[in-house]
Amino acid sequence: MPKTKDNFGLIHYDFEYDNVLYDKETQSCNVIDFDDAMYHWYVMDIEQALDNLQDCLLPNVYHQKKQLFLDGYRTEFAIPDDMMSLMPACRRFARLYGYVRILRSVKEQWEHEPQWLVELRKK
Repeated sequence: MPKTKDNFGLIHYDFEYDNVLYDKETQSCNVIDFDDAMYHWYVMDIEQALDNLQDCLLPNVYHQKKQLFLDGYRTEFAIPDDMMSLMPACRRFARLYGYVRILRSVKEQWEHEPQWLVELRKK
């Protein structure tokens, strides 16, 4: 996949609903939680955000919000339309990346682990 200044750079990666805070006073959004930031194609950031947004909204509202998000994202980065066809590959990357992170997380074992970790290890 080609890397250009228009399609590749530093992304948040974890650009999810709960990592965006809205300030009513200034009517602005503030993004938090940059610990998963990485250099990747911008469409990966879009895919992650839309995947999470779809989980938070009703289907009839999702499509309108999706377009608003894309329009806003494209005010910062001129993502070519052909790059959007990479979204399925980005979803696959996200699943593989998540799987590897879980494998690394459950590799070590400790006494008196929290129940959520015991359940995660079973999965």
